[in-house]
Amino acid sequence: MRSPVLSPLYSGLGAQRYHALSAHDDTEIALILETLENHLSPDLADLRILELACGSGRVTLPMAEAGYRILATDLSPDMLEVLRSRISEQDSVADAPGDLAARIEVQEADMSSFSFTERFKAVCLPTASITQLDAEQRLGALECSARSLAPGGLLIVSTDDIAAEHTTTIEIQPGISLTEELDQARGRRRSILRWGEECYVSELHLVLSSWISEACTRLGLTIVERHSTPDQAMPDHSGVLLVARKP
Repeated sequence: MRSPVLSPLYSGLGAQRYHALSAHDDTEIALILETLENHLSPDLADLRILELACGSGRVTLPMAEAGYRILATDLSPDMLEVLRSRISEQDSVADAPGDLAARIEVQEADMSSFSFTERFKAVCLPTASITQLDAEQRLGALECSARSLAPGGLLIVSTDDIAAEHTTTIEIQPGISLTEELDQARGRRRSILRWGEECYVSELHLVLSSWISEACTRLGLTIVERHSTPDQAMPDHSGVLLVARKP
């Protein structure tokens, strides 16, 4: 029996499948909004938020709906096209048409290597997207983020702390499943989304929250909050949201 062809998860049809599953996932969103509300200095009120690896806007849109102005970036043109479509769709039925489009600027950028002259009140790297990067790229992402923050600004990063050693498969709905293959020795993680006969893959790294904390500290940032939430679907997984402040 021939093995199924593995297509990239974040481009082409894979981007649409990913959006279909993630659009209604509110993981982290309440915590991120609470963090912005409780920890941002009023002195930074006029500045925007930079979001890295924004994808189809799972976090972008709730932040904009809460009144924040955002520069939403991603390396995948397909994901950004989904986001632009969502902004247009939601604006078309909003009480104030065009309001979301006025708050969200969409731009292609690499989260591991970017440079903006603008300074931001927060840089947000949600959805454990940092696990897509190897160690050198991760450090680059954190260094670029720290440089992009205004003094007093917040870096908000999420990851998954995983203690499991085995392969896990969960059924999301009939005909759709997610398999996670772990290689703790190599620090690697592979997620495979099976959608009927289609298969989409994301090659990831195991990135402990302790590594992010130590890297932020070396960059001169101060960790001000850490939230850990056990994953109900995946055993031995905890989603961790870290918040660091620039002096």
